[in-house]
Amino acid sequence: MLNNHAPIVSLLVAGKVKFKGANITLDKEFENEFTISKDEYTLPINSGTIEMKENKVIILAD
Repeated sequence: MLNNHAPIVSLLVAGKVKFKGANITLDKEFENEFTISKDEYTLPINSGTIEMKENKVIILAD
């Protein structure tokens, strides 16, 4: 999603979530779930929900 994207809520299906950015923080207990290459993070998921609002993204996934 691009900077200042319109607010959106959507469902996610099985696959991989990829994201990158400068100010990303992960809880220590979840770091092992991600594949990290340079500044790109990849997380395999089964399903979930994504919300983007005011340049902040929230992903709820299993």
